[in-house]
Amino acid sequence: MGGGPDRRGEGGPAPMATSDGSGRGPGPSATYPSGARYELLVDSVGFKGRPKPHGDSEIGAIRNRLARPDSLVSLDALGLADIILQGRTIMPGVCLGGTSKEHWVRQQVFALDFDNDGVTRKIGPGEALDRAFRMGLDPILAYPTASSTMRPWNPRFRILFGLDEPVTERDEAEEVGRLLLEVFPEADRTSTRLTQMFFSPGREVWGPWT
Repeated sequence: MGGGPDRRGEGGPAPMATSDGSGRGPGPSATYPSGARYELLVDSVGFKGRPKPHGDSEIGAIRNRLARPDSLVSLDALGLADIILQGRTIMPGVCLGGTSKEHWVRQQVFALDFDNDGVTRKIGPGEALDRAFRMGLDPILAYPTASSTMRPWNPRFRILFGLDEPVTERDEAEEVGRLLLEVFPEADRTSTRLTQMFFSPGREVWGPWT
């Protein structure tokens, strides 16, 4: 992070850490949440880049593992960053007994994907993070997605947001997603689905911040 999170550049903020253990220590303006923990489902298997399904068998295997009781974890921001660097798939919506919408029971973490694929309007990670902080949303962390090249004209990245407490009503969780999309109309609208899985590229993480 060196000198604190730089959210201004289009190429992405300075990383908190990278998967090879490099990455610079926090500067004087970089602070970490004290005591904040976030509940979500985490796959026990890590991948380098996006999982390559044989048919849909690999994706199905990930969903099956996420449906197990031991996939439910409570992590602070640094623990969540470590999970991302390990390339482990996450599901922010906590489900019990399965991973479909009817199994959803609560949610504390919300994710937005920015694909810049020609359908959604282009926005860089620096601009998106600046907007989040100006709006008082305080992201947990952000990172490039598996398909990202981090070229200025095609940055693909994800931002994770956290609530102080989980919401336990489906309509409330969907309303959180709608409000996030109002702030970020450039984001992929499917990323707010309650049972959306998010693959982790295992490359670098930006944040966490307070």
